[in-house]
Amino acid sequence: MREPLIYGIEEIQKLNESGQQAAEPHLSFVSNSKGCGSIIDISLMVPESVILFVSPPACARHITVYPWQRTGRVFFLEEEEKDIVTGAHLEAIEEAVREILACAKPAPRLLLIGASCIDRLMSSDIENLTRKLSGKYHIPMETVWMDPVIGNAHPQQKLWYKVFSMLEDSRNLLRLDAVNMIGRLRPVQKDSEFYRILRNAGIKTVRHLAQCQTLEEFQEMGRARLNIVGVPFGIQAAKRMEARNGIPYMQAYPTFDPDVVHEMYQNLSHCLGVPLDDGEEYRYTKKRVEKIKNLLRGKSIAVGESYAGMVNSFQMAVDLCKIGLPVKYIFCDGYIGSKKEEITWLSHHSPETQVVIMSHPSMVQVIEKKPLKTDLAIGTHEDWFYGCPDTGWITMEPVQHDTDYASINRFVSKVEECMGAGREGTDEEII
Repeated sequence: MREPLIYGIEEIQKLNESGQQAAEPHLSFVSNSKGCGSIIDISLMVPESVILFVSPPACARHITVYPWQRTGRVFFLEEEEKDIVTGAHLEAIEEAVREILACAKPAPRLLLIGASCIDRLMSSDIENLTRKLSGKYHIPMETVWMDPVIGNAHPQQKLWYKVFSMLEDSRNLLRLDAVNMIGRLRPVQKDSEFYRILRNAGIKTVRHLAQCQTLEEFQEMGRARLNIVGVPFGIQAAKRMEARNGIPYMQAYPTFDPDVVHEMYQNLSHCLGVPLDDGEEYRYTKKRVEKIKNLLRGKSIAVGESYAGMVNSFQMAVDLCKIGLPVKYIFCDGYIGSKKEEITWLSHHSPETQVVIMSHPSMVQVIEKKPLKTDLAIGTHEDWFYGCPDTGWITMEPVQHDTDYASINRFVSKVEECMGAGREGTDEEII
């Protein structure tokens, strides 16, 4: 077996410039947290809906290990090989739909049928079947896809587009004093200054799909003044809403840099045409970030991909380096094609950074023989790669990291806790 797959960032840049999409093609295990599972998360955000997921058992692992399988809104139909080949599973889908509509309580107002790569490969006519069943049973139905192997875009990107395509044309309707958060799996945390700053500027509602209780509330998202896109997966949906609903959009991706948050509020002020005052929060957060720079001087930091926090570990590394926190290791799945800007920046400003291809089979050597040493690990759960029991851990999963000062201050508090340092003041001073 070859040596563990760990590259220097400059090596990664050369591969990226050559047009290579992956650092080294290899077979790898796709965990539930890599994005497929979020198809159910997003589908269940649509209020008053249920979903019937149709797939072989192997694909179903993405939807059968989470609490929402017990909510009474998720149904699973197993596909067998012979039925897929003959198309008999299409008849089984209709029977399953009939049973769901007869037993689901409360009665759904929307039924989603989820399909996987195998039906793409077999060209199963599920979308046409969905339209037929919708007319037959007099209930809106839509087809959604979890097809990372054969699909032409990430499943999350396609599903956000599909969901917001359900909004009715609202270009001629009165605008509401509201903004939408698009593309993120969770709403902005309740302790965020974001709500207060917008409320002080006259924006009454900040709405995320998961907060809609009825289909009527969902339709009101089509009358917002602005869409704020939280991750690239939401861009196509925002463009669709700009064309169909007349809602402009801006991008605001998760960050650890107070300057980026300050710039976000300036852009938001321009898009809404109202003044936004974040001066106090900005100054306070800058001071706290300066303190942890001193705390981490001479320490080694590793960053990894995060499901709920920040999917792109390279962008996380850029942010941390910009605020003066050098990154020793970047854990990633090896896909580098869409990360040229971040890789180029790191190669020029942090040439000592190394990239760990964590899904490669050779990494078993790291686990068994050569554990990596680091003082602080952020957004990565690959603790078996580290042999140092004193490594500080900051997970990005339980609480979503956003483009706001509250997220940065939460992160700073976690760093101080991990490194055993106290601090003066409290987050409540600015929130």
